[in-house]
Amino acid sequence: MEDTSIASRFKDLKEIEILLHTFGKQACTLIEKYHFYKGYQAGIRRLLAMIAEDRFDLIAFTVKPRVEIRNFLAGFFNDRGGNQPEIWLENTTIFLKTPGSRECITLEAEKKNPVPHQDICFIYCRSFALGLISIFADLIPGLKVSHYNISSRRLPGGDCVEAFQIVVA
Repeated sequence: MEDTSIASRFKDLKEIEILLHTFGKQACTLIEKYHFYKGYQAGIRRLLAMIAEDRFDLIAFTVKPRVEIRNFLAGFFNDRGGNQPEIWLENTTIFLKTPGSRECITLEAEKKNPVPHQDICFIYCRSFALGLISIFADLIPGLKVSHYNISSRRLPGGDCVEAFQIVVA
């Protein structure tokens, strides 16, 4: 199981800061791919565990893939503990929201590492979540995941909101 402790996350953030400092914005693509594939691996591990425990129903998934992906994400964050985003589905889009920067790892991380909040949300958090659910785009014909950031700020009362549109052809 992947180490999800805050100390491990700070180490990840320090590594992001080092790459950004050394290579500039060119490092963003590299970092994004790295965290996408960490999420992808976590998604595969979660799916395998669900299958082994008879908690994955392929028929239910193909009937309501958006609901099942939303439940998959919620289950991951629930099992992981710690930073718990609000997760909901509207039409074809799944939203992850950290209200008022509650439990955002960047609050403490920025004190230790000069990594901008936006870089962490874009590169670290969203990439991981995208990887986590992209396994289904590779497993289910016609399913695609498109992602975008709605807001990424730590202003008083500011929310971080990520959106993952699930397209089924």
